[in-house]
Amino acid sequence: MRLIHTTFEKNRESIVARGLVAAYALSSTERVWFCKPFKGKWAVKHVCRRHREKAANVVVFVLDVPESWLHRYADGVYFTYKDIPPACIAEVRGSSPV
Repeated sequence: MRLIHTTFEKNRESIVARGLVAAYALSSTERVWFCKPFKGKWAVKHVCRRHREKAANVVVFVLDVPESWLHRYADGVYFTYKDIPPACIAEVRGSSPV
């Protein structure tokens, strides 16, 4: 399934090298969060509000994630407990998600 993951520019190099590692989650539960591309603007705003950062510092990872790895959280929002390998990264964009 084609999904996006928003994070900060400072994490780009590590994610490209190692993928998205659930253990690095800042929440109490080790999960990797995604959303469908139509929620991209919401995702950028959400990560900026939650972490008090500017949108200019946000990067968007476009990923191809096996549907069997995903848990649906809300409309267009998913998570997984699995690490996402770098091979799943289709593209990395600046703060403009679409």
